[in-house]
Amino acid sequence: MGHQTGGSWPVRGNGPKPSHAVLIILAASAVLTILAVLVVLAASAVLTILAVLVVLAASAVLTILAVLVVLAASAVLSTLTALTILAVPAVLAIATINLIVNSLAVRPFLALPLLLLLSSQSSQSP
Repeated sequence: MGHQTGGSWPVRGNGPKPSHAVLIILAASAVLTILAVLVVLAASAVLTILAVLVVLAASAVLTILAVLVVLAASAVLSTLTALTILAVPAVLAIATINLIVNSLAVRPFLALPLLLLLSSQSSQSP
């Protein structure tokens, strides 16, 4: 036969091969996954800092509201990115921090919603 110089593929050097396309798709999906993980981690860190600031600066009712807001935001983030495995420990850590700070400064019955949130989250984890 001989060397093929034309054909349906545009020739640039060796030319694009289907295996290269698969590798490019895999690399792009890996990069997108890493970016999604970083977005979730950054958002969780920001939410944690906000929750701690609210706990330190405000009353117990606002603390419980902050926990609920953080839980809702984490649920939205995990739904958007489908990374619930990362969102649940972040929520548990935030709720634990709030519970510890609350139990130091607040009457016990105000910490009950946090205990309920913790128990419901721990029962959902595999």
